[in-house]
Amino acid sequence: MRPLPKEPVYLRGRAIGAARPAICIPLVAMDREDALEEAKNIASLSPDVVEARADFWSESSSVDAACALLSDVRQILGDIPLLLTCRKKEEGGYRHIDQEEKISLYERAIASGAADAVDMELSCGQEVIGRVKEAARSRGAALVVSFHDFNATPRKREIVEVLGREFETGADIAKVAVMINSHEEALELLASTLEARRRYTKPVVAVAMGEMGAFLRPLGCFFGSDLTFASSGRASAPGQPPFEAIKCYMDMLFGFVA
Repeated sequence: MRPLPKEPVYLRGRAIGAARPAICIPLVAMDREDALEEAKNIASLSPDVVEARADFWSESSSVDAACALLSDVRQILGDIPLLLTCRKKEEGGYRHIDQEEKISLYERAIASGAADAVDMELSCGQEVIGRVKEAARSRGAALVVSFHDFNATPRKREIVEVLGREFETGADIAKVAVMINSHEEALELLASTLEARRRYTKPVVAVAMGEMGAFLRPLGCFFGSDLTFASSGRASAPGQPPFEAIKCYMDMLFGFVA
């Protein structure tokens, strides 16, 4: 049995923090036609969550166009929860998007019911995150607060403290994604995940990036990570395994628990 959060988060009735960890597939198409086709493909796989990476979309240059595309994606996905992410370029985003436009997109997506959760980087600061948190709270959406290190894995104390700061800013789900360069760093992330799971009551997401990190993604869930990412063909981060492989590992590690 893996360690579970005392306060799971529910997205359209699906628990993030259940006995069987959630699998999220990012939608990273570049234009409208490809995005809708990719959404249909992802929906056919029935993941637990879909992450709409709006920073990849050419439509992201217009809040109106991005909202229209998101609405169409929402219809295709049916009852599959949708996490809206407009990643900062400094933290792995595809293109730069003005912060006020990002907040406007989030607020409108939350208000329309298209987004069940949104992702904000910890580096945005308390004031900005607080604005998005207020919008999310008013409509029952969840807030993910995230941190990314594409170079290395910080020490355990740093990772656990980062997750704690994310919860302090208002996160319903706290996320860290770090690059794994050695076996020692792999162990550091697993130990950090377990410590965070024991310390915090809400869901945590610990993502291992890079070639060495790929095998840690399902294993990290055994140590307390409540969600992992898998691709439907196009990866949104280094070392992101295909959905079929992750699902197979999840079946072996956690059985067929609903």
